[in-house]
Amino acid sequence: MTDQWITLTKAVSVRSIIICLNTYFVCYPKELRTLGDRIRKRRLDLGLLQWDVAESVEVDETTILHWEKNRTQPTARHMGAVMVFLTL
Repeated sequence: MTDQWITLTKAVSVRSIIICLNTYFVCYPKELRTLGDRIRKRRLDLGLLQWDVAESVEVDETTILHWEKNRTQPTARHMGAVMVFLTL
């Protein structure tokens, strides 16, 4: 049973990596039209997760998702931290 578990774990890990790579290539912004596109590009260039950016900007990770999807824009309160992140 242990060998089966190890094989299953390796298969899941490989599948996760493939999904992650597909997501990376599919979701990388082709053109930088919005602030959300710039945030996403910078995050991907640095190899960060939305959670990592959220922690540095002091917002919830869903806020980063909304910014990257252009559903909302950063408030004036967060704009300074966003600009620092974009110029790291």
